Amino acid sequence: LPFTEATAKEGAPTDPAIAVATNENQAWIADGKHVELVDLANGHLMVSRPAPHGIYGNVTSIAKASQGGPLYLTFCLPRPSGQPLFACGAIAEVNPTSWTVIAERRYGGPVSYGRYGLVATSAGAWLSAGGGGNGVWMDFFATNDLRPDDNVVNAIGQIWLLSSGDTV
Repeated sequence: LPFTEATAKEGAPTDPAIAVATNENQAWIADGKHVELVDLANGHLMVSRPAPHGIYGNVTSIAKASQGGPLYLTFCLPRPSGQPLFACGAIAEVNPTSWTVIAERRYGGPVSYGRYGLVATSAGAWLSAGGGGNGVWMDFFATNDLRPDDNVVNAIGQIWLLSSGDTV
């Protein structure tokens, strides 16, 4: 990129930027506490938006199913009182045109401990996370209200997510 990418300078978690193509020449990039639309043909920064309010650390993953569809972002929110240290995970569905949050929901777990992945379809977003001795899990968050559904837990190992259109 022709500009300084600041993900590792913005506080925990310090994961690298993650890009999602909207067409052959554009990508949304999670850059610290900002989400940016970049023209990949010339490197120009087309749009820079702040992450949803109240986040702790960085936007850790971003996914978009189609050029006209919403963006899905994961990040940390301040933990509710009495919750474990890493219980800060949140997912938001964002309209990339108006930059309004359509829906936001916490999920039970850390944002980026171990392996994680986020992919989007027209019906919603699939999120896998976890690692270490806690196993990994995968949830489907349905579009518009991000209601979790179809929880899958794998005690050992990893759940890698890939998507093509509406196939995950």
